[in-house]
Amino acid sequence: MDNHTHVELLEVLKKTACTEDNKGERFSLAMLILIKTLLLPKYATYRFPKKLFKRAQNLELLLSYPWGRDSYMILLDSVQKTVPSWLARNKYDLQVSR
Repeated sequence: MDNHTHVELLEVLKKTACTEDNKGERFSLAMLILIKTLLLPKYATYRFPKKLFKRAQNLELLLSYPWGRDSYMILLDSVQKTVPSWLARNKYDLQVSR
């Protein structure tokens, strides 16, 4: 399973009945959707890369992956792109208010 958006995966979860046999797979897909939409929202509308599906197939790997680091790097990249260039200057003028 690859090349799907989180919306498409959500539809699959809604349409598929939960059984003992597919319980783990459904949980992994639900976790993947949550990770993509909550931790990495910037990329939530894009299609999932294959590496995320491979990670989701192994629940232990999925849960132990450092998602916080990925989301921090996305946040840092976003801030660096949106901060006005005047904030990136080497010198600042400080004024004392009286």
